[in-house]
Amino acid sequence: MRVLITGANGILGRALSERLGGAHTLYLWGRGEADLTDQAQVRAAGKSIAFEAVVHAAAMTNVDGCESEPERAMAVNRDATRFVADLARERGATVVYVSTDYVFDGSKGSPYLEEDPTHPINAYGRTKLAGEEAARASGAPCLVVRTSWLFGAGGKNFVRDRADHLGEVPAARAAPQVLGPLGRAIPRVGRREPEAVGGSGPPLPGFPQGDRGGARVKRVGAIRSGLEEGARLLLEVLARDGARIERMAKLFGSTLARGRTIFFCGNGGSAAEAQHFAAELVGRFVSDRRALPAVALTTDSSILTSVGNDYGFSRVFSRQIEALGRRGDLLVVLTTSGKSPNVLAAVRAARARGLRVAGLTGARGAAFARRCDLCIVVPSRATPRVQEVHLALGHLCCERAEEMARR
Repeated sequence: MRVLITGANGILGRALSERLGGAHTLYLWGRGEADLTDQAQVRAAGKSIAFEAVVHAAAMTNVDGCESEPERAMAVNRDATRFVADLARERGATVVYVSTDYVFDGSKGSPYLEEDPTHPINAYGRTKLAGEEAARASGAPCLVVRTSWLFGAGGKNFVRDRADHLGEVPAARAAPQVLGPLGRAIPRVGRREPEAVGGSGPPLPGFPQGDRGGARVKRVGAIRSGLEEGARLLLEVLARDGARIERMAKLFGSTLARGRTIFFCGNGGSAAEAQHFAAELVGRFVSDRRALPAVALTTDSSILTSVGNDYGFSRVFSRQIEALGRRGDLLVVLTTSGKSPNVLAAVRAARARGLRVAGLTGARGAAFARRCDLCIVVPSRATPRVQEVHLALGHLCCERAEEMARR
C-alpha cells in the first residue's frame, strides 16, 4: 500500500515509518519536502506521488509556543491540515489526522470518550480542534486519532521536557501515550469507516493482521462527522447550484403538467431512491392532489431478470425506455459514479426517443453530467453523502411538482 506520512521527522512519524516501511511504499514528508502551510507547495509536492492513505502527524505541539504565536499555530495545525486533506480528497485517499486530548478541558475526572463535548482551554487545543474540523470538512474519508502526551525513543517528548523542569510547573494528570502501541494502532485505521483504530477495527489492506496494539482508540466523532459533512455538502450545493436546482424542480413540474411521465433509474441505493421518488409522485408527498405519472425502472423483477438474461444487465433500463418512453417524457438518472453501463444505455435510449434527461451524480460523474440536459453534481466521492444530498434534492423536486399539480 502507498502511504504518505507528514511530520515524518518527529517521534511519531519515525515510529510509523519503522512500523510500515518493510511492507509498504512510504512517502515521507518532513520540513524539507514542503511547507504544509503553503497550499501551492503541498500541491506541487503531491503532484508526482500516488498514495492511498495519509497519516497527518505534522503539527505545532509546543503548548507554550502556541500561546505566544497563535497565528502560526493556527496556520500549522488548521490550515496545513486542510491543504493536506484537500489533496487526499482529490486522490480519493483516506486521511488519518493525529489530534490531541487537549481538545478537552480536563475537568471530567474520568477517561474521555470520542462522543464527549470538546472544550479546549488553550491555543494548542483550539488549533488542533480546528484541524479536526478542517479534516472532516474536506470531503475526504477521514478518521481522527486523539493522543495524550507521547514518549518514546529519540526526539523531544514530554518525559524529557518534564524532567528538565521538575519542581517548576504545577502538577498535571494525564495518560501518557507510549509510541510503540500507538504506532501499531494507527495502521489499523480501515479505509471504509472502521469501528476502531487499534482494537477490533479492520486494518488497512495489506497491513499486519492480529496485532491489537495497545489500548483501544475508537474512531472519533463518526456520527457527528457524517452529519456535519452532509450538512456542509447541502449548503455548498445550494450556494453553487441554487438556480440549477430550481430549473430541475420546474422541469419535474412542467413535465407532469403536460401529462407526460417521469421515469427514474439507478443502481443499489440509487435504485431505492428512484423507487422512493416515483412513489412520492404516484401517491402523495405533502398534500392530496391528482395522481402523477411516474415510473421507477428498478422495480419489475420479471422485466429486470428477463431483459438481463436475454440482453444483458446493461439493457435493463434502456429496454423499458424503448417500450414506454415518449417524446416529452423525462428520464431522471441517479448515479453516484456516472459510469454504470445500464444508466448510460438508458440515457442513449432516452435521447433516441426524444425524452429530456436530468441527472443527479457525484464528483466522479462530471463526464456523465455532459450527457444530460440538466445535472447536479454533488462535490464528494463519498457514496453515502452523495446519496443523502440526492434524497434532499429529489424531495425538493417532488414538492415543486406537487405544488404545480394543485394549480
